[in-house]
Amino acid sequence: MLGWGTRSNCTIVPPASVKNFRQVAPRDVSTKQTLQALRQVANIRDLAEACPQVQPGRVLRSACPASASPEDVHALRSNLGITHLVDLRSDYERKLDQRFLLLENADGLRSVRRRGRAEMETFMKPAGGENGAQRLTVLHISLLERLRYYRGLLKRMPLAQAVQVFLMNFYNPLEAKATILREINRGGLPELYQVILETSRPEICCALQEITEAVAADKRVLFFCKIGKDRTGLIAALILSVCGASDNEIISDYTRSDNVEQVALGGIEKENLSAIDAAMFSRAPPEAMATVLRYCRQVYGGVSEFLESIGFSKAEQARLRRALTKAADAAL
Repeated sequence: MLGWGTRSNCTIVPPASVKNFRQVAPRDVSTKQTLQALRQVANIRDLAEACPQVQPGRVLRSACPASASPEDVHALRSNLGITHLVDLRSDYERKLDQRFLLLENADGLRSVRRRGRAEMETFMKPAGGENGAQRLTVLHISLLERLRYYRGLLKRMPLAQAVQVFLMNFYNPLEAKATILREINRGGLPELYQVILETSRPEICCALQEITEAVAADKRVLFFCKIGKDRTGLIAALILSVCGASDNEIISDYTRSDNVEQVALGGIEKENLSAIDAAMFSRAPPEAMATVLRYCRQVYGGVSEFLESIGFSKAEQARLRRALTKAADAAL
């Protein structure tokens, strides 16, 4: 697990609108039934739905739950026992939804900054409050930032073209941006995912380590990005692979996001939405995830080897697998 960095902006936020909120043990209601009853949390599902080895109710994935209704918040926190949120959105996207009901109904806020470009916010009871509520921990770990993505694309271009675009940025920035956008469309989802894998290695490692720490401590985790398809899909694929899911199971889980019909590229799409191929980037075709799995095998030897290369060791992978899978649970 990555070490703590320097703490900053330590702030306690007063309790919000819902008073006396209490974390309770998950009730005897199936996770799938509870998720189906959610009204305003899009693209949400349990990783156990994709892979029979995974224990239900431990790790969920979704689109950003900013629009969660009061009933949804109660279901997520009380019925499902969610204590950890892993927010994979960009800084730009988070600024648009700095506060939402799921967070406002927590008991207070303490912010600390840590290494790995991850910002951690821990909600807790204010001083003098009653004990008993479990903390809601929110980890902001951006997997897709505009400049990082652009740099990753430049590295994949032929050297002469990359130099031309770099120099063009000084005397004709609009044309330089147009060239980058054409490259984004040319590479499509496969290149987007490969660039994220290569330019967000510390962030991916950090996200997986934090999820591992949480589930190993018997906590319930929800991870999400803007629409729950691309960045969320990559993290889901990596976790499922660690848990022994087949390629078909991983790809099938990914393609369930094909009906989202939105584009979310960390805010890049806001610069010139008309130049982005929305018909391509709003979909979740099976070949896009198949390309990710093939890329990991061709370049690294497999998903496990890719994870080891970014710092998520074989021992950590085994710990995540033990914490999530039924087979490991039965062997204890």
